[in-house]
Amino acid sequence: MIVVIFEMGPILEKAERCFDLAGIFRLELERVDGLISVERLQSLNT
Repeated sequence: MIVVIFEMGPILEKAERCFDLAGIFRLELERVDGLISVERLQSLNT
């Protein structure tokens, strides 16, 4: 079992770039045997 946590800080000007990179990272991770899921979350408390 593999767990990956991708966390970004509250730099709003760079948020879109961070989510783009996370999406690319997700595509790579989905090829790894044993990966259960990749979740993308965004805080509602901003």
